[in-house]
Amino acid sequence: MRLFNRLVSVLLALALLAGGIVVAVEGILVAADRPAWIVPRRSWYDTATTTHWADTPVLAVSVAAVVLGLAVLVVQLRRWAPDRLPVADGWHVQRRATERHLVEAVSRIPAVTVTRARLRRGWKVAVTASGRRDDRPAVRKVVQEELAHLSAPGTDHVSIRMTRPRRVA
Repeated sequence: MRLFNRLVSVLLALALLAGGIVVAVEGILVAADRPAWIVPRRSWYDTATTTHWADTPVLAVSVAAVVLGLAVLVVQLRRWAPDRLPVADGWHVQRRATERHLVEAVSRIPAVTVTRARLRRGWKVAVTASGRRDDRPAVRKVVQEELAHLSAPGTDHVSIRMTRPRRVA
């Protein structure tokens, strides 16, 4: 989501910069009593002075802007998974790197093939592994050992979900 936010921010900044440059140039042209560069002043003025707030296009654009603004607000207020997780004495580890580390550790178990690990706030770990159900204790043990090795506070919040391995036909 951060990449998306940055791209949207850059696009918005470029649009505002371009609009500001156009307005500045048009203002200078008006002050110099020159003809319009991009904006057809007379038609814009006529449209602006004859359009009423109750007109359908104005209301539609206003409602769309409010809905879009509320959607952006809701998305931005949502709590995202943290990038860094705290460990002992003020140190932090990167969440995604730790997830990859846990996946590699669980993948070393011989009967377990496909693995996915997710870290949430407060070191809550959710591991999905493909293998036999009786491999669950081994997966839990490996995850807890790796978390202890990382000095993670509290290794009790580990959720293991085992799925059946896919058969190759």
